[in-house]
Amino acid sequence: MLGLSVAILIDQVYVHTPSKTERYSVAQSAKKTHPQGTKVKVTIKLDPTRWQALRIQALREGRSASEIIDELIGPYLKRKGGSGR
Repeated sequence: MLGLSVAILIDQVYVHTPSKTERYSVAQSAKKTHPQGTKVKVTIKLDPTRWQALRIQALREGRSASEIIDELIGPYLKRKGGSGR
């Protein structure tokens, strides 16, 4: 079986210093909730070798790469003190 490790990095980059209003808007957007069971589309960047390994493993398991990543995020967030669902 193929060993798999996925790292997801989330970066916020500002070209300018955001005003207080802009910071408030970003914070409010982050607080928005989505109905239970809905999914949010995200874009991530992975090393091409990891992406290929993830796709191969997903095929072996009959699942999507998104399902595998979603499964891995919960325990990560719990370890970091966040909500893992």
